[in-house]
Amino acid sequence: AYPAPSVKADPDTHVMDVILSLLEQDGVGRLPRAMKNIGPVEAVYETRRQNGLLVLSAATGRTDPEQAEALLKREVELLTREPVTAQELSFAKRSLRGSYAVDNETYA
Repeated sequence: AYPAPSVKADPDTHVMDVILSLLEQDGVGRLPRAMKNIGPVEAVYETRRQNGLLVLSAATGRTDPEQAEALLKREVELLTREPVTAQELSFAKRSLRGSYAVDNETYA
């Protein structure tokens, strides 16, 4: 788990949404690609009034848990060291816009 901003830190909250999307992206993000031979992976960030956590978890099956943990950490570290590609960012933005539209849809 990694420290994450509260909803009070508005710009940081939006950045966290993009990071979460980059990491998970409906099963095609960085984490599922890195863990494809290990097992399912999940990234969770819930906006809260107080600081929260970005939680990464993986079902390892027969894989060594330390290996899975190292892969998860590597992907997070890559986000801090290497720029996100324009294609990844575009996909994340489209995904977030689509999620927002569906979440706010009315069925009247």
